[in-house]
Amino acid sequence: MQSTSITPVIGTVAAGLACVTTAGSATVTSSALFGSVVVGQRVYGAGIPYGATVTAKASTSSITISANATLTGTPTLQFSYFASTAYTAGDCIGWPFKIPLSDVSGIMLVDKSDQMASVVLYVFNSNPNSTPILDNAAFTGISDADAAKIIARYSLTGTTDVGGAKIVYPADAELPLARCGGNDLYGQLVAVGTPTFTAVNEIVLNLTGE
Repeated sequence: MQSTSITPVIGTVAAGLACVTTAGSATVTSSALFGSVVVGQRVYGAGIPYGATVTAKASTSSITISANATLTGTPTLQFSYFASTAYTAGDCIGWPFKIPLSDVSGIMLVDKSDQMASVVLYVFNSNPNSTPILDNAAFTGISDADAAKIIARYSLTGTTDVGGAKIVYPADAELPLARCGGNDLYGQLVAVGTPTFTAVNEIVLNLTGE
């Protein structure tokens, strides 16, 4: 049995920024447009591998991302700027995230902002990257190709307050197993109520499995 802790990236997608990329390089440059870009933000756009994040910021004109670009050119890229706005029921909370397990047997979500009374976790058997699934967008907008990868849906409705945080977990005594034959799984949280967060790292998802 293994355990893993995941902090999903919460962040609405900013208006596109004109950037310069080089195939095989993780350095992205701009004309001093990176003033609000911070380490940890997701990056989306042409030539950027899906799931890439900002790993370092040298200046307002130069950042490093977690994967090498596949395009040499001047793409317009989007970054997951955080905005403290309320979600509505059915919205994606954060972007999809990798679950470094091949099966899930236990789920415990820590909401450090004490905002959620319940939440839904969808599990995919491979990366849901045929079209971007973006923070604060309706989950019903995912493509048919990505919907076909869903192998489990967990409704987390049990809650316990611990200090200033809330623990959210499946209310059912028996948790159905999501198994994916040795491959990594992927997850997406979906709002049930209208939580409002104040920072990008207020959710921690603790999972157990193999």
